[in-house]
Amino acid sequence: ERTLDKLVVEKKELSALVNQYYNIARTNQLVNLLRGYFVSSEIQSHLAQYKIEYNDTQYFQVIICSISGDKLFDAEPDLEVFLNMKVFLLSQNISFELLQLSNKNFVIIFNFSDKTEGNKIEKIINSLQQYIKDKLNIPLSSSYGTIELGLIGISKSYQNAKEESTVHFFDKVINPITTKKKSSVNYYYPTDWEIQLINHLK
Repeated sequence: ERTLDKLVVEKKELSALVNQYYNIARTNQLVNLLRGYFVSSEIQSHLAQYKIEYNDTQYFQVIICSISGDKLFDAEPDLEVFLNMKVFLLSQNISFELLQLSNKNFVIIFNFSDKTEGNKIEKIINSLQQYIKDKLNIPLSSSYGTIELGLIGISKSYQNAKEESTVHFFDKVINPITTKKKSSVNYYYPTDWEIQLINHLK
């Protein structure tokens, strides 16, 4: 009987490890999409393996949400924020993936078949910020990527969100009270999706 009990425990532990590995691998696949690191001929089978129902006919928009402000916490608030963000987004009747990329930064990938569905994203994010503020008294700031078509559009939208996030950061650091006119000088940096596109063309 002890041997049987031990086998049951070991089976549960093994199952938990398999689930943990699956979740990590699935998250890594989504992160690769954000960065544009994938092979076109293989990506659909990889997505199917992790039940990610994305394809090149869909539209995508990436939003970066960050815990903002200088408030000190007794403990790391990120898990609580992540779980409450997920609860709220599940109530919105829209397809999404939620990822945590660091202690204070979360990424939401929205996808929709009709581009006009993207019109409601800003309202959803505003309501999400208010929900987290009311529930946890934690302020969230958000940076919006553009709405893009196809799998490669995920990394394009993510890059745009990162650029907007950087602009917001420097606006606060350099000029927290007044808003100055943006410089007419433009700086160009290669993006993840452009590197991916170049690789496809080689």
